[in-house]
Formats: sequence, C-alpha cells, structure tokens
Amino acid sequence: MIATAFQYHGLTAYDRQRMSAHQLDWDNQPQFFKSYPGSRIFPLLRPETLPSCSLRELFEPWSASGASVPVCDLELVSRLLLLTSVITAHSRFDAGEIFYRSHPAAGALYPIEIYLYGPGFDDLPAGMFHYDVRRPALEQLGRGSFPAVSGGTASPTLVLSAVFRRSTWKYRDRAYRYVLLDCGHLLGNLRLALRALGYDFELVADFSDAAVNRELGFDPDEEAALFLVRIVEENFGKGRPSGDACEKIADDVSCTLETVADESRYPLLEAVQRLTSQSLTPGATSRGRESDKEPFAVENWFPLPGIEARFSGAGDYV
Repeated sequence: MIATAFQYHGLTAYDRQRMSAHQLDWDNQPQFFKSYPGSRIFPLLRPETLPSCSLRELFEPWSASGASVPVCDLELVSRLLLLTSVITAHSRFDAGEIFYRSHPAAGALYPIEIYLYGPGFDDLPAGMFHYDVRRPALEQLGRGSFPAVSGGTASPTLVLSAVFRRSTWKYRDRAYRYVLLDCGHLLGNLRLALRALGYDFELVADFSDAAVNRELGFDPDEEAALFLVRIVEENFGKGRPSGDACEKIADDVSCTLETVADESRYPLLEAVQRLTSQSLTPGATSRGRESDKEPFAVENWFPLPGIEARFSGAGDYV
C-alpha cells in the first residue's frame, strides 16, 4: 500500500476536496483512561514546591558538570510526572465529556500514555509502572528489569505510547499524524520538566518496537510505544540495577482498555505503524544524549515591546 512514511503523510495531508463525510459516534466514544485493576498502587506525592527557573534557563545549553543532581525517588518522579501531564479541567455536554490535560492534544482526545521503568529506589521497587493520570498514581505492572525498555542500563526510562483508537475515532486513517503531534506536545513538557529538575537525559526514537511492546504487553494494533526518554545513568543518584530478568505482569493484573462497537480497520495507519516500527540502525538504542544535541537551542533573545513590566526579571520572555 505504502513504502515510506513520507507517502503516508502525502496521502493523508489535509485537503478539503478529498475529505469524506464523517460523524462522530458518541455512543461509542473511546474511554479517556487506561488502568490496570489488581496492580499495586503508589500514589504520587503532591509537591509542596516546584522548580523556580525561567524559560530562558531551560533552553540554555545543558552541562551536567558541577551540577547538583537530586536523588531520584518517588517524590522526584511525582514532580516529573505532574509537571508533564495532569488533568486540569472536566466538562460534560449532551454528547459526551472531556477531561482536559496540561498538554495539548488534537481534538482533546489524549491518545498518549506514559509508562515508567524504575531500577529500584528506596521508596519505589524495581519494575515497570503505568502512570494513572486520574488518581494520580503509579500502577505496578511487573517486577525486575526490562532490558528492551532500559536498553540494558540502570537508568529510569519513560515510555510514551499511543492508544490509536482514541484518535481514529475522529481522524480515521489520518490519526497517525495527530498521534505524532500529540506525542511531541507531551514530550515538550517532559523535556522541560527534566531540565527544571536538573537531569540530563537521552531521547530515544530508534529502538526495538517489537521488544518494547512485548515487555509492556501491548497489542501493537491497539497500542504501541512511540518514544523513550532515558535519564542518564550517572546522573540520577540512587538508582541501581536489579538483575537481568523481568517478571511479567501478574495474572491478576489485567489491563482495561476501551472496547467499542466500531471495529473499523484503518489500513494506512496500520501500514505506517509497521513501517516506522523497523529499526533504522540495528543494534543502536539511542540517537544521542541531550547534552550532545541541542535541537531547541536559542541563539538570540529579544524582549517584546510593551510587555516588559509584566515580568519580574529579564529573560522570562522571548
């Protein structure tokens, strides 16, 4: 059907003349949340204070040398996740309801889920966790090490996955475009939160999709890993390896994922997902450390006329 992702984007680009009629089936609206009943729950700690820094500081070139790196524990993980994604509002209307979050999402559908591999902290055992944004809390999915996710390191690693049906419900075959966009929005929040908390990290886009999906128990037609974010091992404090084997999700920990009557297939989306699941560089697990690459580096800052008085200090605006 398609041989490249470029072809997919060409075929699904917005064109008013090519759009077919489509109405949302509100009776079969996908659920907003995923949960794992039966899992051990670790409530996130509400931080009394948050990092205080300007946007300009977060975009300056990173240097871990001489930096005071905080200990990685449940409190730090709580700050990181709450700064990245949290429910901000809830609205009901005749056709359905919407739970808004602190990052943008096309159509307010929020298809991106967050998982955390932790190598073991004083107050959080080693294993895999799902971020339940409703509570908010971590749901433990398995114990031990998860080498496909961690890349064989002792580094805490976050997995950003996509639940495709949340987006295909509205955007059909074009949904993969919006899934990538939504992943980028959430990744932007996560990147800024990591910087604000003082961590160097790796952005990992080239990994074994099949192995990661298998470790997390995904059906890749329903949900698949899109991106990994790995905190650099030497900079996170008390994390430690926990052996080679991972203990899979227990029988009494089952996933509840939305089931709707609409069983439509979207061949273009399925095709591009298969294409982009192939490794670009066999054997590689990372595309470069954050400190080695500065894709968002800003060379010049310019104050906007007439609004300087609204900010407490220089450098808080661009």
